[in-house]
Amino acid sequence: MIFILFMCWEISFSQKMLDMNYFSIFGKEKTFQFFINNDLSYRLKGHLLGKTKKIANMNDSLIIFSDESIIKISKIKGVKIKGGNFSQYIFGSALLFPVLDIANNVAFDRRPIVNERALKVGGVFLAVALVVNYIQDKHIHVRKNTTFRVIDPDYEHLNACK
Repeated sequence: MIFILFMCWEISFSQKMLDMNYFSIFGKEKTFQFFINNDLSYRLKGHLLGKTKKIANMNDSLIIFSDESIIKISKIKGVKIKGGNFSQYIFGSALLFPVLDIANNVAFDRRPIVNERALKVGGVFLAVALVVNYIQDKHIHVRKNTTFRVIDPDYEHLNACK
């Protein structure tokens, strides 16, 4: 029992968290939390591409990343939350299916060695993998009703004067 307590000691401390409240397409309010040392995939207003960085610290209006870059929370236009990682298996099958067909044709001395049908099936697998790769992640566009707040549960210094 004591061993289990010591194992949980590392993860039992309180830490700052970025709480994001947003509404789904159907109007249901949802919440997601980002903690320190988590990766944050975001896109800023006025930028075309997003970035993924590790959170080092945060306060009410700023997020500080591990590479010492700083962004304002109000400048975030979109957030991507990683989902499952199923698409890697489909990407693998897109490559493996034509390779296995070519190996089979070489082993049994069949002509043509590169079969057009196997390449088409591999291409279909690749297209499906790209679609699944996009769908498996949750893409949240920051709108008027999306709120960010930083929660600091530092209860030891709650009433201390700064």
